[in-house]
Amino acid sequence: MLARMGGILIRALTLAVLLMASPVLAAPPAADRPTESATASLVAAGTVELESGISWRSERFSFPFLLKVGLGGVLEPRLGFDVKGAPFSGPDLSVGFKLRGFRTKHVALSFLAASALPMNEDSPSMATLRVLVDVTPEKLPIYFGLNLGVNADWGDALAFSVPISLVVGWNPAPRIAVFLEGAMTVTDRAEGWIVDMGLGYLLTPRCSVDLNIGWDIPQSVPFVNAGLTLNFGR
Repeated sequence: MLARMGGILIRALTLAVLLMASPVLAAPPAADRPTESATASLVAAGTVELESGISWRSERFSFPFLLKVGLGGVLEPRLGFDVKGAPFSGPDLSVGFKLRGFRTKHVALSFLAASALPMNEDSPSMATLRVLVDVTPEKLPIYFGLNLGVNADWGDALAFSVPISLVVGWNPAPRIAVFLEGAMTVTDRAEGWIVDMGLGYLLTPRCSVDLNIGWDIPQSVPFVNAGLTLNFGR
């Protein structure tokens, strides 16, 4: 049943792309990648955005993709899929949306909800609900992002955790952003911590590339992400 719903959602988003997209890139990217934190910004209304990349963690590669559609500047349906390599598994699918709360010149607040779709016995069994806050101080080339929420995992038994992340970024030049991030997940059994840093570069007005490196502290393993974000529209 859920797999069928996933197929319906995939076809619906594909139809949205066909109806809304053109060969012309249409708006500056509003990328969530490569940080653990999601930005409070939404994809521009009437455009479609694709995030893609390659990740390395625990001596294994994966290829994450995220397709997002901007509806009216207030809603952003999204479909994610993640292909694991060497050995191959997946893809893992997820669906969700962002909803804009409010936005001023210096502060933005949005909400993010997402859930994995159980496509096979190895699929993740998790959903998340988060509050996303971005702060851009006046006359300073820096920004702050805060995510706070709750995760539900219904794998072996229903369990809840609290994800918290903070990212601090700096724009040394108009097309460049560098960032430092810390993220933790609090459960009733343990706490998971990661730290990472990286940069983003606006390659064209409608395409950005990114790179980050980080460290999973409890597992003592490094990770690396690299990718790009493209925005398409009318």
